[in-house]
Amino acid sequence: MVQDSLTSSLREGCISLLVITRNRLLLECLPDRRGPLDKIEIVGRALSFDRAEGLLMRLAPSILLLDAPAFLAGFRSLGEIPSIRLGQTRLAVMAEDLTDTQLEIAMACGVDGLLSARDALSDLAADLIAVAGGEVRTSPSLSDKVAIDPRTGRRHLRRRTHAAKLSRKQLDVLIQLASGRRVKDIAQLLDLSEKSVESQKYRLMNRLGFSDRIELCRWAIREGLIQA
Repeated sequence: MVQDSLTSSLREGCISLLVITRNRLLLECLPDRRGPLDKIEIVGRALSFDRAEGLLMRLAPSILLLDAPAFLAGFRSLGEIPSIRLGQTRLAVMAEDLTDTQLEIAMACGVDGLLSARDALSDLAADLIAVAGGEVRTSPSLSDKVAIDPRTGRRHLRRRTHAAKLSRKQLDVLIQLASGRRVKDIAQLLDLSEKSVESQKYRLMNRLGFSDRIELCRWAIREGLIQA
């Protein structure tokens, strides 16, 4: 069910936020605009990405905040949303439950805020406001997984994963291969030539050290990229 809480006009100086999460507690806390959330206007809420995609296209909020399942379900589509592609909508993910590989994907997809529902509401609000202002924020609760280079401010995982330095397109091909789809079907789905998919298939398998699709599939299931 999608709950559309549009207001006729955004309060002056407020940041518009669209929330996609199954966390009922988070949904109940965020609409309370007193205190830390005073500068944030919740313009829409949904329980899953597929139910909010049209809402996202229509609202073009300052920030799209997703929980982990919503991000994993929708990350392949995020780059096609005009407001995200143009930088009008910034991305934040409740990332405390993401695996290292999923965190790698989030960073490859340009997620600006790697946040946590375990943080205090005041800290979460501050991070959202900073993300809306163009900053990159990472919750301290993720410090055991994500490190920040003090010289450049860039984030990287403390433990390198198989997904490190893969582009979004390569990740798409990888996930489709792990799901068991044929090269022909992957080419049609991702708008690539069969030759390109075939070439990427062998390069990716060699790069990741997998000898066959069974190994690839097991890894993808373990990392939460596909369902068993």
